[in-house]
This record gives sequence, structure tokens and C-alpha cells, in this order.
Amino acid sequence: MAVSIKGGAVQAASAVSVGDGRRRTSTRAPTASGQRRAPARDPSRHNPSPWSSTGQRGFTGRTGSAFRTRPRVKAKDIAPLPQFNKISPQGSLPPSFPPALSRGAKEGANLHTGSDRNLFIPATLKAKTKGEVCNTINKKYEEFIPSLKNGEDLVNQVVEISMEIDVLKSQIENEVQRDLRVAVTEFSELKQQLEKSTVLLSVLTQLHEFDTALETHQQALLEKNYTKSAEHLNKAQHNLNLLKSRKGVELKMLQVLGTELIVQKEKLLYHLGEEWKQLAVWNLPPSPAPTKVDIPLWVSVDRKEKQDINLAELLGGMIWEELSEIIIKNCLVFSIPANSSQLELYEEVIKATDKFEEKLKEMQFLQNHSTDLLKYARNVNVHFASKKCQDVIVTARNLMTSEIHNTVQISADSRISIPKLPSLGLVSKVKVPVISNIVPRDMVTLGSGKQLSSRTMCLPTCRISQSVQTLMELAYQTLSEATSATPECAVQLFYTVRNMFHLFYDVVPTYHKETLQKLPQLAAIHHNNCMYIAHHLITLGHQFQYRLPSPLCNGAATFVDFVPSFRRLGTECFLAQLRTQRDELLERLSTARNLSSLEDADNYSAANKAVRQVIHQLKRLGKVWQDVLPVHIYCKALGTLLNTAITDIVNKITMLEDITSESADGLYALCRTILEEGPGIFQPLLEESKNKTFQEEIPIYVPKWLKFQELMMVLQANLQELLDRWTDGKGPFAAEFSPIEAKNLIRALFQNTERRAAALAEIK
Repeated sequence: MAVSIKGGAVQAASAVSVGDGRRRTSTRAPTASGQRRAPARDPSRHNPSPWSSTGQRGFTGRTGSAFRTRPRVKAKDIAPLPQFNKISPQGSLPPSFPPALSRGAKEGANLHTGSDRNLFIPATLKAKTKGEVCNTINKKYEEFIPSLKNGEDLVNQVVEISMEIDVLKSQIENEVQRDLRVAVTEFSELKQQLEKSTVLLSVLTQLHEFDTALETHQQALLEKNYTKSAEHLNKAQHNLNLLKSRKGVELKMLQVLGTELIVQKEKLLYHLGEEWKQLAVWNLPPSPAPTKVDIPLWVSVDRKEKQDINLAELLGGMIWEELSEIIIKNCLVFSIPANSSQLELYEEVIKATDKFEEKLKEMQFLQNHSTDLLKYARNVNVHFASKKCQDVIVTARNLMTSEIHNTVQISADSRISIPKLPSLGLVSKVKVPVISNIVPRDMVTLGSGKQLSSRTMCLPTCRISQSVQTLMELAYQTLSEATSATPECAVQLFYTVRNMFHLFYDVVPTYHKETLQKLPQLAAIHHNNCMYIAHHLITLGHQFQYRLPSPLCNGAATFVDFVPSFRRLGTECFLAQLRTQRDELLERLSTARNLSSLEDADNYSAANKAVRQVIHQLKRLGKVWQDVLPVHIYCKALGTLLNTAITDIVNKITMLEDITSESADGLYALCRTILEEGPGIFQPLLEESKNKTFQEEIPIYVPKWLKFQELMMVLQANLQELLDRWTDGKGPFAAEFSPIEAKNLIRALFQNTERRAAALAEIK
């Protein structure tokens, strides 16, 4: 049997098997693209239904049974349907019939197999099926349309609420925020007004307290209750101070209040003075004995109570602490001796202080346990050491910052003396052992039979700053006093001397930095100062070592560790000055136009000027350092500078590629100027006759002097003479010049000939 629904909505085919009297139906409904396959149904059952009682699609399987339940159609299956209430009159389904139901109808229409193709479903079954489908759809749409309308109403309500929310938000942003800003501004103004009101209230409160205190003071003054009166005056003073300390509070009445407070204080003092006159009676005896004071035992301070008060004890408890400090600062401090020889005399000060305190105790002005003055006086050694150390450091620093150019000459025969110390009067006439004469005048015999001169360990003759000599004498004086002081004082004095030399090392190079860099003479004097101090520091500790207390006497009393530092300090300063002078010499020689083409008058004039400036600078240094530096340092320093200038001239000449005869004559003339005036630079001593020896020893101090002389010979010699002076590398020419330098000179001086080639070949 085949069932066909008009419009093609439902098609079904069935196959009947009669083997067992039953009809089995198998359904395979073709599915359209994207549609779900309809469930199978059994045509052998009566009253078939597309939904089973279990909620699954298919027939119930019982003949003659009607639909038991109608399963609900989901909204997604019928959402796309148009609005209609009934099946069309033609009996076909609408065009947008739900896919699930459409698939079921099609499956029913295609239920046919093999030999049963000619069998068709009865017309009654078709009509019944159509009716059931129509009823199901109508019922589903009757339930769906109200829900849809309710949903649409809810959507409209949501839209309205959303619009109301937006309006409310806009009102909040426009009105509430504006009101909030206004409120914040008003709050700030109110806060400022509150702060001003608080300050004003505080000021008024303090003014009220001030006025109350003055009124109470006046009432207490009338009652002669001076204690209460003084307390309220202090309270009024405190309130007035608070008013004056406030920032931004400038009341003209404060001056009036201050004046009133002063008047009330004076009034109180006047009444106290009148009371004092009535209560204290001074009896001055005619004898020169100490003044006695008779004071009544009853001293009324409060007028309410009477107590036994000793006025001297009362005053002592009030003012003794401050009074003792004043006595120490203005009396006892100045009584401390300046040197150890006066410590014995200080016993009189200690006795007088003890007697003074005992007298105060007898008057009950001082408590029995109070001995502030006597303790200070008995610690005289500690105070002496502290004062001495402080004065030594102050004096030493004043010496270090004084002028360097005020010099004195020292020689091998110079000895350290201990004069009076400058400025602070720290040095006195103290008998000090002859500790500076550490070297005997006689010759010292060595075991090998050789002898050392008595001046072996002595400083050479030179000039040092007078302040440095005084500084060294101060060190000897302080150590000498340490030998006779107490152990604690001796140790403190010894390390004060060490601190003094530490101070010199730090202060002098910094304080005199600019002058030491600019002035060669001061650099030389500073060099001598450092060497002089280092020389004495070698033996300074040894001379006092065994006279100092332990642990200084066990080897700790030494200054040897300062020696390398002071020598380096002086050497670096002087070498820096030498480098400055060297740079100036080379700068002057740089204007000589490399000593080339001297046949040109301008070139010769420039070279001659440069050489003259070098000679003038060296002579000026010689005059500045004359009688200042030790002789050997003087000659070595000037020799080094002259050697630098000569080396630069020799190098420039040997580098010339072409030297004409006129140019060679010009070079010779320049070299002769240096040769003639160079020895005159060396004048270490003031006496001219004694300088000749040092001028003759110029090759010792100027290493390139002989090479310079040989260069002059080369400039005037012919080719054969040069070969003779070479003599197979053993002559004076070969001793001063290398083969390369000799060949360069020959090529520059002589033309390219066979003789020159032969001569060059001989120089090897």
C-alpha cells in the first residue's frame, strides 16, 4: 500500500510479509540535506501513531490502539512556521511544515518493498492521520502564540527599563556630579574657616589664661603669697611665649602684654626685696675678718607655714652647680700650667681650692659630699695634657699656614735648639739633654779599617722655611716635656707630636698648592722642608725612647714610619716643578722651525731666539735655586733640564735630510752659543770662585754634553775627518752616534758622490 499526501509533503511505502500472519514494516526515509532522519514505525499495529508511549517516535505496536500520548514539539522544530491555525483545504501541509513531521509523512509515503508495491494504505487511515497531525499542530500553536506574545511584552519592558536607566545615568552625571563639585568646594571653604576658627579660639584661650594668671598673681601679691604669685607669673610668661611663637599671629597687643608682664615681675621683685630687708640683717664687724651674716631661722616665704630654713644652704643648692662651672671656666682653667716644670707650683692652687670648699661647707653653703672644684684641681695632669696637646696642635697649624719663603740656612754644623715657642707661650726654659748632637765630631772607626766622616749622617747645606725649623723645635720641646710628665700625660703628648706630623702631611700641600705649582723657589724650599723633617724623624723617637713610659719605651716610640712619606712628598712636589719647566723649554724650542733651512734669515732668527730663551730660562732657574737647594740636587736638576734641551736639538739636527753649508754654519753658531753659555748656568753657591768646579763637571750632570760637542765637530768637519773620528766604530764619533745617525748626518751634509758612498760603506 502506498499513501500519498497532496503537495508532496508525506510519502510512505510498506512491504508486507505474510509468512507468520504478521506484517513487518521497515522504514528508511531519505533525509534532505541538514534534516534529521524520522524514526521507524510498524504498520502491522492498529491505529499507528508517530510517537510511542515511551516518548520515542514510532507506532505503539498494538492493533486498533489510538495515540496514547502526544509528545511536545520543541520550539526549534516549529519556529520557522508561519502563523496558521488549520490545515489547508486541499489536505496538504503548508510549505513551511516542520521538518520532523515532514520527514514522518515522507517515510509513510515510501513504505513499499518488492512484491507489495500494489498495496495501498486505506483512505480512512490517511484521513485519520491527517486529522491527528492537524490537531497536534493547532494545539502546539495555541500554546506557543501566548508564550511568544509574553516574550515580546517582556522584551518591550526591558527596552523601556533600559531607556529609563540611561536617563537616570545621564541625570546622575549632569546633576549629581555638579552638586558634588559644589559640595566639595563648600567643604574646603568650611574646613579653612574651621581651621581659622580653631586658631582664633586657641589664641583667645591663651589670652584668657594670661589674663587669669595676671589677676591671680595680683591677688596673691596682695595676700603676700609670693610663691603662688611667682608661679602665676611663670604661667603668664609661658602663655605669652606661645602666642609669640605662633606663625601668622601678629597681634599688636602682645607688646602691651609683654610690657605689663615685665611691670608685674618688677613689682614682685620689689615686694620680695622689702621682705628681704625685714627678714635679713647684715652685721659688718669693724675688724678685717670675713663678713658674717646673721639670718633669722624663720624665713617666711609663703606666710602660711613657717619652716627652719638656712638661707646659705638654700642659695647653695640653687646656684652652686652654675657657680662652680663659672669658677672653673674663669679661674681654674687659666691656672693650669703651660709646661711640666710648673706642675709642682700647682700644689698651691690645689690647697687654696680645698680651703675654699671647706669654708663654704662651714657656712653650710656647700654640701659635705660636694667637691667639684677640688676634683678639677687635683686632675691637673689630665687638664695639663689636654691643654698642652691642644695648644701644640694650634701652634703647629699656625706654623704650617705661615709663609714658606721666610727661610733660614742649615748646614752640617746646625743643631736643634729649643727656643721659646711662638704665639701661645707654650715653650719655656726647660733643661733638655743634648739629644740633637747625635753624631760625634770625631771620626768613627769601622772594623775594616775604613773611617766614616763626622758629617756622614748630616744634612747638606740648604735653606728651609723658618716655620719648619720652629715646628721641629716644637716637636723636640713637647717630647722633652713628655719625659718628665706622668705616664698618661706622656703618652698623650707623644701621640700629639705624631698627629702634628700627620697634620703637616695633609695641610701644607693643600694650603700652599697654587704657590708650589707656580713658583719654582717655593717648590725647592718645600722639598728641603720635607727632607729636613724626614732626616730628624729617623732618630727622633730613638732619642726619647728610653725616657718615656711603657709601652713607648719598648719600641713603640718611633717616627720612622713617616720618613718614606715625607721624602715622597718633597720629591713629588719638586719633580712636578721640573716637569713644568721641561714642558716650557720644549715649547720654546718648538718655535725654532725644526732648525731647518737656516740659510734663510727668518728661520735663523727664530731658531736663535728659541735658543736664547732656553738659556735665559735656565739661568733664571739657576738664580732662583741658588743657595736654596743642596749643591748636588741643584746641579742634578739644572743638568736634567739642560740635557732635555740639548737632546731635543740633537734629535732635530740628526733628522734633517739636507743641510747646506750655510745651514751647517748656522747650526754650529747656535750650538756654540749653548756650549759657551751652558756652563754658566751652574752657580749653586753665592761665591763665583767656588762655582768653577761645578761648571767644569758639566758632563757629569748633562749626559748628552759630549754628544753635543761631537755634533759641533761633525757640522764643521769634512768627510775624511769624519771617517778618521769614526775609526772602525772605535773613535769619538762612533762613541756618541749610532751608525744610522752617523749615516743620516753624512747624507745630509755631503752630496751624493762616490766618496760619500765609500764613506757610508765604511760606517758599520
